[in-house]
Amino acid sequence: MKYINRITAYFVLCFILAMCIDIGPAFGLSNEEIFRWVSRQLKIEGKYPMPRVNFVSLPELQAVFKKRSTRSIKRLTAENGEKKAEEILGKYLRDVIGLFVPETEKLYVGRFLKPFQRKAIVAHEFTHYFQLKRNGPVDPESMDAAMKHLFNEMQASKVEKEFKEVYAGDFNQDGKMISLLKEAFE
Repeated sequence: MKYINRITAYFVLCFILAMCIDIGPAFGLSNEEIFRWVSRQLKIEGKYPMPRVNFVSLPELQAVFKKRSTRSIKRLTAENGEKKAEEILGKYLRDVIGLFVPETEKLYVGRFLKPFQRKAIVAHEFTHYFQLKRNGPVDPESMDAAMKHLFNEMQASKVEKEFKEVYAGDFNQDGKMISLLKEAFE
């Protein structure tokens, strides 16, 4: 009986260590499995080819973002002036961690992210892919473009949050597994 308890304790500690270094249950998930999971979450009917996922550095991600945002930058400048437009663009460039490019149907995700966060962002960006397939591209000149963009972001953020809940368990902001640690040391 002592032998089994030691093995159990060892297994639990290894599991906790894995969770604390941010690999946890999502560690073995492939992009294909995440793609299928997102498809099920969104209740997608039919088969769609999985878009290419590119893991890139922050400068590469920022360059892709700038390139595809040329029209938006012009519109922002016309509406807000050059200084405010640069300020808004600067915030986006600092915060960008993933991007789906509808014209090429490619995903770009920061390879600088922790493994689990990278997988969650892949789920977020796959959601944008399915939105394109389901609803077509958003016309930036249309009256409701801002509302459609907001809805798409809200839906993708919801899927990302569900992914984190399903595959991460009870984590706090730092990525540490709270419930298992409490159980192990109580």
